[in-house]
Amino acid sequence: MDAQRVIARRMVIGLPPDGLTPAWEKDFAQFPPAGVILFAARDFKDLEDARRLIARLRDLARPRRLFVSLDEEGGWVSQLAGHLVVPPNAATLARAADTDTIRWIAGVTARRLHALGFDWDFAPVADVHSQPDSVRQLLLHPSRLSALPSSHCSPASRKPLPHVSTQTLGWPAQA
Repeated sequence: MDAQRVIARRMVIGLPPDGLTPAWEKDFAQFPPAGVILFAARDFKDLEDARRLIARLRDLARPRRLFVSLDEEGGWVSQLAGHLVVPPNAATLARAADTDTIRWIAGVTARRLHALGFDWDFAPVADVHSQPDSVRQLLLHPSRLSALPSSHCSPASRKPLPHVSTQTLGWPAQA
């Protein structure tokens, strides 16, 4: 495998702002990345459009597996607001919900996203309380932290959808 393909297989890319063009599709099919991240305002207008786009991207990437992701954190960071009910942001959940409720909300979000064709959600699920003013952190004490990450990929959700911590230990949190 040449270097260009090796590099492409390790990248998650966004789509061009002007949408898919024949030239872009040709390059994408020739050098498919590991994944793509989609944004509602730019990449799709409704849920059916998201499904069509995901199917097209998977067709272009075949026979390679393509991970399709989005940033669905809840609260004001949502790609699906206006299309689905959006759960509260992470800080609100940490203050108001117990671990079982957070697990249930994460499971509902995972099943919805999986039904649309998404494989990965960039959302704060394993963050430590390091920035008290941030609404993008669960703001959990480390003792509560250990119970959450596995809950988002549990067999109870039937179709696991991994979530990614957006502010991990050792990295500064975003306010």
